[in-house]
Amino acid sequence: MFDPAFAGLHVPALLAEVKTTFHNVFAHPLWLYDPPAATARFTANARRIGDLLQIETDWRPGLVRLELLALKRDIVWRPLLRELAARRLMLANWRRMLRLALFLCPTLVMNLRGGATTHSPVSSVIGFAVAVMIGSEPVSGGDAVSDFLDAIDPS
Repeated sequence: MFDPAFAGLHVPALLAEVKTTFHNVFAHPLWLYDPPAATARFTANARRIGDLLQIETDWRPGLVRLELLALKRDIVWRPLLRELAARRLMLANWRRMLRLALFLCPTLVMNLRGGATTHSPVSSVIGFAVAVMIGSEPVSGGDAVSDFLDAIDPS
């Protein structure tokens, strides 16, 4: 339902821009679609520490992608959320809904498990790290998605 390419005329306004925000900003064509190239360019390691999974990677969205997020913030998301709020159509849990929809973008595209289909251990770790980061509020501190959501909050 969050994918306007397949949803027809009944795309909820709050979810209509999620897929393009994910793909234009948080996805990277190498870790998403070309795992051998991602493995050659990036590093990523995962290790279990008790009940926690600790991930370290050098992948980050590039400057162009971050600038695109700023543009989306200013010309798409802020006006949209202000309009929804003005019409009293904002959901109380809009932040959670957006995070969950962003989480679904990489996890529904393909199997992110290393060794499954084309994913390598490096591309798999990066994909899961990005999915969890965009889909979850941080336990403490902030992250790029929290900062973005704070910046578009119409309240």
